Amino acid sequence: MRHLLSPALEGFLVGVVLCAFSFVALAWYHRSALETLDTQRRASLARTAALTATFIDSDDIQVLLSEKQEGTPTWNRVFKPLHNVIQRSEDVRYVYIMYLDRDSIRFLLDASPWGDADQDGQEDHSPLGSSYPWAAPELWTALREGTRQVDMRLIEDPWGIFLSAYAPLKDSRGRVLGVVGIDVDAKPWIESLAALDRAWLLSLFISGVCALLAGLGAWGHRRRAVYRQETALIEEANRRRQAMDLAQDLEERVHDRTRDLQKVNGELRRALRTRETFLATANHELRTPLQSLLTSVEILEQGIHGDLNTIQRRKVATIRRCARHLLDLISQVLDLSRARSGKIELFREKLDLSSLCLDCLELVEDEARRREVILSFQSPNRSYWLYADALRLRQIVLNMLENTLRFTDPHGTVSLSMEASLDGSRTSILFTTSGPGIPEDLRGDLFRSLDDPAILAAPDQHLGLPLVGWLAALHDGTLHQETAPRGGTAFRITLPTGIDSDSRPSPEVPPHRTPKPRPSDPVILLAEDNPDIRETLCEFLEAQGCQVLLASNGNEAVQQANRQRPDLVLMDVQMPGMDGLEATRKLRENTDFSDLPIVIMTAFASGEDAERCRDAGATSYIPKPLELRRLGRILTEFLPQHTT
Repeated sequence: MRHLLSPALEGFLVGVVLCAFSFVALAWYHRSALETLDTQRRASLARTAALTATFIDSDDIQVLLSEKQEGTPTWNRVFKPLHNVIQRSEDVRYVYIMYLDRDSIRFLLDASPWGDADQDGQEDHSPLGSSYPWAAPELWTALREGTRQVDMRLIEDPWGIFLSAYAPLKDSRGRVLGVVGIDVDAKPWIESLAALDRAWLLSLFISGVCALLAGLGAWGHRRRAVYRQETALIEEANRRRQAMDLAQDLEERVHDRTRDLQKVNGELRRALRTRETFLATANHELRTPLQSLLTSVEILEQGIHGDLNTIQRRKVATIRRCARHLLDLISQVLDLSRARSGKIELFREKLDLSSLCLDCLELVEDEARRREVILSFQSPNRSYWLYADALRLRQIVLNMLENTLRFTDPHGTVSLSMEASLDGSRTSILFTTSGPGIPEDLRGDLFRSLDDPAILAAPDQHLGLPLVGWLAALHDGTLHQETAPRGGTAFRITLPTGIDSDSRPSPEVPPHRTPKPRPSDPVILLAEDNPDIRETLCEFLEAQGCQVLLASNGNEAVQQANRQRPDLVLMDVQMPGMDGLEATRKLRENTDFSDLPIVIMTAFASGEDAERCRDAGATSYIPKPLELRRLGRILTEFLPQHTT
């Protein structure tokens, strides 16, 4: 019984589905046949009524309406063709002319002769002027609107069951004088409908028998298939039982192997954490002495401690160039390591690309002047807004400017321009150099993969272009080399805007605060644990006419700020005890310091670090090593009454 249940159910379902499909199809066909038969019958009745109306002269109708007498020559002239229609047609039983008399319908002429010719017990002829109380709505419509009408309802009156049609009679001016009505015997129509219903029922019966046979066939086929399937299942169960011992043995081996792999993965994770810690420590430890070195060199170059002679200035420039070269190598090697491990994450924000490019041009202005290269910036007449990581985008532009300067001859030109796509979805930054540009033997290595072991040995590239290409790809952008219009080399970086170009955001404007009265020399709190950096930055700030408060950790910074409210705080992140982020949070808890500008100095200037600085309450942040030009802009921005 268990074996027959599923095949029987399947056969039953097949039969039900076929029956349902057949019923729907036959019902649709039956309905279509009824509609076709109805349409044909309506057309036939309308044609017969219209043809009968053509035998009648409208002038005779007007005479009859005025005479209102039967047996006159005019009456006989109209009666004869109508009577012939009844005599010659098998279906037409009655032909008559009706007219509208006030609110009742009356006979003007009945083509039936006097007497009971059909022996139905009713007088066949309706005399002129007699009313017709069984008038259908279609007859009223034909008299009032002057249009042909067909009444397909079975009208039953004392003379039988009929289908009726009406054709208007009009005079030469289009007025409706009356209508010609014909009554057709409905028995053939009823018999046609009955025959169609019988055919439909017979089709249903045949389709039901076919569905039953199909269900029985499906049941038998399924029953045989179930037998074969169960036999196969039994054989498969036997094979599985034979394989159970082998599978159990394999499972034990896989378990042992998985345990070994988990152990190895744990060791790899510890190694990765150790490497990340080493990279962070190396980044901080290498950048910290370079900060003091570069700041001291810039102080000497600016002549804060006195003017330098030509030889001294040349030596100082050599020191600065070598230190900057070393810093670039450190930054790019660390970025390369992060890139290969996929540890760089973007912190996207809305930023103005034009302002960012101007900042980068200012940073390489001294290098361009030293190389005697002219920097050109095609200033756009509008702002180009992007949704990108500001730090990484600045790194892209700086790397491209440094590479184009490196391969541009003295007295050459490096130009920077921006373009937007027609739909505003992408923005391009174009770097163009004059002269011969990049040597032919180096062009094949410009865009080598970051995984290439020989990338560190590439001459004079400083990993710039491979990292630029990789950072552009992180932003879903591209880097391409093009031919400059007047020779030289052109690089195009295309980036998605990430925002609607038609609704460009306005730069965020800080809320207006009424400046508090300050002394002529602003007070700056410098929190830095490295004594060399403290000393060099203190010298620069004092040379700019600022009073400097010093702190070597976060606790001292909070205490110094509480004793004497500074105008600006320069806060290092990594300090013993309380770090710079915690000290910033402590200061923000005091309502007196809610509007105090706090600028974080950090060697880990990634998107994640920028977000941590903002969450801690920092007004802004500046990456290490600090450039005195950028520090001067910080003073100008947050100390508007003081000009550096």
